[in-house]
Amino acid sequence: MLGNSTESESFPYKVRITDTELNVRKDAGTNNPVVCVLKKGEVYTIVDL
Repeated sequence: MLGNSTESESFPYKVRITDTELNVRKDAGTNNPVVCVLKKGEVYTIVDL
């Protein structure tokens, strides 16, 4: 949904993690520290970008 969407998105919306693990970092870029790891199957509500 994020990054490839051509439609305008309304908030809030839910996303489900489909990869084994997803690193959440302090800031953009892989050189920044991981602050938490999301696991496959978890669902999160996106309220703002």
